[in-house]
Amino acid sequence: MTVALKVSDLDQEIEAAFASRARRIVALLVKRRARDYARQPRMLGILAPGLETANGAVMISTARELLAIERATLRRFAGFGGDVQSINARAVGLLGRALRRQGR
Repeated sequence: MTVALKVSDLDQEIEAAFASRARRIVALLVKRRARDYARQPRMLGILAPGLETANGAVMISTARELLAIERATLRRFAGFGGDVQSINARAVGLLGRALRRQGR
């Protein structure tokens, strides 16, 4: 005999609220990190050599590569700082798009 666990509507609403809030927090972190990189471009050199002098298109392609590496890397733990590389890569992509819009 199998027992099927039924997730209540309240549980689904709570999970949706947490997911929504988590997405907002990540977006805020990415924006703040991109602003930090814009203020202090030398910090970009930590992620990839020469990135601090790169133009927007190069930053975008580097961000894609960094995200692909991050996705392919097995993680031992989810959360608790394990997403820092992903946030950094997304911030580089955001900064690259902003620079490309400005023609740099």
